[in-house]
This record gives sequence, C-alpha cells and structure tokens, in this order.
Amino acid sequence: MICSLDFGRYRTRAMSLNADRPEAVWSSECASTYMVLPRSEVVRCALREQGIPMLNCDQSILVAGADQERVRELSSLPPVPLFTNGRVPREDAPARQLLHLLVQSLLPDPAGSGDLCVITVPELSHSDTTEDAEFLERLVRMRGYESRVLGAAEALMLSGTRQYQFSGVSVVMGAEASSICIARRGLVFSKEILSECGNLLDRQLAEEFRMNTWDTAGVPYTDFEQIRHWRQHLSESSGITGDRRVARLVELIGESVSRLAEAVLQAVGGADAGLDTTAQIPVVLAGGVAKTPGMAQQLESELHQQCNRRFRFCVEVTDQPDQAIVRGALVYGLLDSESGPTAAVRAA
Repeated sequence: MICSLDFGRYRTRAMSLNADRPEAVWSSECASTYMVLPRSEVVRCALREQGIPMLNCDQSILVAGADQERVRELSSLPPVPLFTNGRVPREDAPARQLLHLLVQSLLPDPAGSGDLCVITVPELSHSDTTEDAEFLERLVRMRGYESRVLGAAEALMLSGTRQYQFSGVSVVMGAEASSICIARRGLVFSKEILSECGNLLDRQLAEEFRMNTWDTAGVPYTDFEQIRHWRQHLSESSGITGDRRVARLVELIGESVSRLAEAVLQAVGGADAGLDTTAQIPVVLAGGVAKTPGMAQQLESELHQQCNRRFRFCVEVTDQPDQAIVRGALVYGLLDSESGPTAAVRAA
C-alpha cells in the first residue's frame, strides 16, 4: 500500500494505491478545522440525537470533520484551524488529538509492514517547520506506515509537468506561504518559500472592509472561509466597477504577483537553474490563491514585463489544483517504492 497526505491549512487530502490493484486510486479529504460549541446539555443532546461525534474540552464542545457543516447554526464563530497560523499547535492538546483522529480516518488500514505514506505539511516563510513535520510523521507511523516528507512545490512538479518532461517552474500559492520549485527532467535545481499567501490577502481585506463575524459577546473574528469562498468564486464578467472590495483585491493581488514574479525570475536566471532559457519556460500553478480568476494570465504578463521579454513563459493553473499536491506526493511514493529514495529525489 502506498499513500499520500497533503496537510493543508483548510483541508487535508489523502490518496492511496494498492499494489494488487494499481488501476484503482482511492482518494478522500476532510476539513482541517473544527467547530467550537458552547458546552451545555441542550447542545450535547442535539448532537447525540443527530449521531454527531463530539469532544468535550473545558467549557466547550468540539466537532470536527464533515460533521461541522451540520452544526454551523449552533455557533456564531467561524471554524477554528487545526494548524494555528500554519503550525501544529504545541499547547493545544485537543487540536493535536483531532489531528491524530484525522490521520486515523483518512488513511486506510495498512496492508502490511513497509507500507509507505508521503506527506506534505503547511509551509511557512518565517519559521522552521521541522518539528511540525516530525509530529505529523509520528501520527502516520502510529497508523502503521513508514513516512516521507515532501515539499508542496516538488509534489506539484511531479503531478503537473508531465507534459513538459518534468521540467520548468512549479508554484504553490498556499494559505500561509508560496513555494517555488525549479526542475529539469525531474532533477530539482532550486527551491524557495515566500511570504506571499492567501491569508495575507484575506486578512488585509477583512481589516479594511470589516469582513468579520462576531460572537455573542461582540468580539470580531476574521472569517477566512467566507472571504476565501468569495475570492475564489469571483468571475471576470463581474468586473470591478462600483465594488471597492474587488478593486482592492485586484490591487493586492497585483502587488503579490509582482513579488512572486521577481522571485521566479531570480530562480530561473540563476547560473545553476538548469533550464533551457532559449525555449518557452512552463510555469504551473496550484494552491488556493491560484484559483483566483485571471491569476495565471496576470503572472505571465508580470513575468514578461519584469524580464523585458528576455525569457518566454507559459503560465497555467494545473488540472484539479486542489488535488495536485497530494497526487504528486503519491507519485513520489511510487518512485520511492519502485526505484529507491535516490531515484525518487531525482525524479521529484
């Protein structure tokens, strides 16, 4: 059995492949959040009547997984992320327990010893995530799997650039950071993590336009889920006339794309980038921010403008951007299992 887990800020996704049935790929996903409900007998009885699992914690009741949708009306608070600011919560024992239950539910029973699970973890530009990766690896090993850790952009390179012989630039525009990978025929030449991210955009919008929700005491909370849904479901036909929020979003994205293009050009122009810069360079995007309408076209235009057309780029959002990272991690696991870790590193 070979599996992959993509631990995301908002959703965690899993894929698995049984060696006995290589044609069948199984996938599932679950929210990386939980709902906090008041700890009262009324709420507890309502959850019991609906058969919803709950976790008692101090003065609250926690509900995680797909059951969150069924209890939204019971709380005025937005969902709470299991990864606090993108990190595994060190002091939040209930959240760590919920992460354990999440892994247990998403990964199938291992078929035997030596089964492998490749994981990607939320990447941050401002701190080391080694400790987070080690904790998540322990959860995977407790489920009965051997573990490997892979960067999100390297996973995207494996799943999104097959038509380019695994060469070019892969960019994952995530919730807490963006990551870049430069590779030629699967050999990684450069990796970088930037602070450009979806939460930065959404937090600025929330502060400027009071896009918040409030609890019963009147305390405001940024509802990232609501803002993200609004941002990703805009259409180019909606335009920006008369909508200050959309106009501001366009401005913020423009600033973020400009910095992202600068980082890509620095990596591509490096002496050891390994790319054929006389040919068109493919750039493949994934991640939540990449789903914003017009993102690929805007990045391509910015790249050409900043390099004065010294390079030629073709920017595209990969097919099924939500599953691209977990799919690439599964490919990495297949390579690791069949050819050994060295070959897998070269292929990624």
